[in-house]
Amino acid sequence: MERTFGVEIEGVGMSVSQAARVLGNTGLRGWTAVADSSLRGGFEVVSPILRGEDGLRQVKTVADALNEAGADANRRCGLHVHIGADRLTAAQMIDIVKRYADNEEEIDSLMPHSRRGNSATYCRSVKNMELSGSTPTEVVRSAGHDRYKKVNLKSFVKHGTVEFRHHSGTVNAAKITNWVRFLQSFVKASENVASTASVQHLHRVGRMILEQDGNMSVDEIAGALEMTRASVQSAVSRMRRQGVEVSQQRCRGRSTYRIAVMAPSSLWDGVDASVKSFYETRKAALAAA
Repeated sequence: MERTFGVEIEGVGMSVSQAARVLGNTGLRGWTAVADSSLRGGFEVVSPILRGEDGLRQVKTVADALNEAGADANRRCGLHVHIGADRLTAAQMIDIVKRYADNEEEIDSLMPHSRRGNSATYCRSVKNMELSGSTPTEVVRSAGHDRYKKVNLKSFVKHGTVEFRHHSGTVNAAKITNWVRFLQSFVKASENVASTASVQHLHRVGRMILEQDGNMSVDEIAGALEMTRASVQSAVSRMRRQGVEVSQQRCRGRSTYRIAVMAPSSLWDGVDASVKSFYETRKAALAAA
């Protein structure tokens, strides 16, 4: 099941009261227009908690209405997307930030130059974030007090969400909805990576086995990783279901495993083809600009 989400659309070209009237004319409930001191007379439209395709339709309705009424966005504006963080474990929360940091340069290429690296004051790089903790609250605490990061964990305390602040300001419905879809997929892929920690440990042992040109038994793997035999066998089964090559053979009278090297997690794991195509086109356009 996809996680809940919310959006904060910063814009210029109309007052807060005008933006509120635009929202009222859509007939949608829970959407509000507020002032944002960083925009110098602009506005911020804040959604209620949204879900699934109905939520995306609401986003499109609001963005189209703002666009038609004359709203715009400049370099001071941002698009902030909150993804519901309930049920996230500490490991999953850490992996969301780690994967974002690992892929930050590629994600930067999907954004205008004003949002890349540390160019924007209110959405700085997450590459140097060092996170730790056995609970989500501890992980958030380890992130420090700075919420102006491309991935903001501080929103977990107030809203129960992970906030993504990287995207440039826009009232373009396609840009907003594709970014929400991408983030949903990104978070889901990060959950899957973090939830298979035992598989990752087993993979590291497998890499060592290959480098030594040897084999390792279930008992040896279990001892090296402080796992039970059943946990090792379960991890091997999960690896095979994920398409990892794990061979089994007899060596000196015992059953041993040989494990192929797993491919690194891709930024586009689980992302819908239409969303990936949208960003390939956007990346090419930004590169040509």
